[in-house]
Amino acid sequence: LFTYFLVRIELVIQLTRLNNTHFYLNPELILTVESTPDTIVTLVNGTILVVKESAETIRQSYIDYRRQVSWMPSGESQQKIERE
Repeated sequence: LFTYFLVRIELVIQLTRLNNTHFYLNPELILTVESTPDTIVTLVNGTILVVKESAETIRQSYIDYRRQVSWMPSGESQQKIERE
């Protein structure tokens, strides 16, 4: 007996530039987030982004992302699930 279910997993977070354009960012690239009063996101490669979202909103998006990633089965675990 096989049971399948679908789960939507977001591997990126959506952010908004000050000119109201949206973009998606891999949260693993975030080094720091500052409120000065604008929210400044510094990436591991040194790129600096100024966004509309608050530092707390970005923090929560990162936490949600990490929860989803830690829930995903690894390749070996996924193969065991598919065989059952």
